[in-house]
Amino acid sequence: MTDSLLRTLLIGLGISLSGVTAAFAITQQEVLSCYPDARKLCGTTNPVRSLTSVQKVLVGTCLFAHMTELSPKCRAVFQAHGL
Repeated sequence: MTDSLLRTLLIGLGISLSGVTAAFAITQQEVLSCYPDARKLCGTTNPVRSLTSVQKVLVGTCLFAHMTELSPKCRAVFQAHGL
């Protein structure tokens, strides 16, 4: 698995795992920065906290696939994590 894909999956999960470098951590504010884009581009209608882990991965992957269409705030989240 490439670092880029792993980062995308972790952003999609919206989690910070112990033992994983700080570069993979995502804050609640970062998640909220991308939520409007997730609704618009990926059809997400549920609050992030109610999504399953698999749904979060799918949303993160969808957002990554729409990188050129992301709002500046959400694009900054991905760029901050090296994506």
